[in-house]
Amino acid sequence: MKLVSLSLFAPLVMPYAPTAPEPLVMQNLRLAAREFCKESRCWREIITTTITENPVVPDLGCAATIVAVQSAKLNGRDLT
Repeated sequence: MKLVSLSLFAPLVMPYAPTAPEPLVMQNLRLAAREFCKESRCWREIITTTITENPVVPDLGCAATIVAVQSAKLNGRDLT
C-alpha cells in the first residue's frame, strides 16, 4: 500500500477556502481521511502486540487511530 501525504490534497481545498490557515486545512484533511477510512473500512492493518498492562495499549508506531477491531486472539484463541 502506498502512503500519500495529505499535503498533496491542500491545493485541491485551498481554492474553496482561500483564507483558511494551512494548519486548519491540514487538520480537516486528517479528519476527513479518518472518517473516510472509518466509514469505508478501506484501511485495514494487522497489529500484533505484547500484553504488558491492562488495558492493552497497542504500539501503532504512527499517529493512527484504531476505529474498529475486527477480531482479536490471545494465545491462538479468539476473543469476543
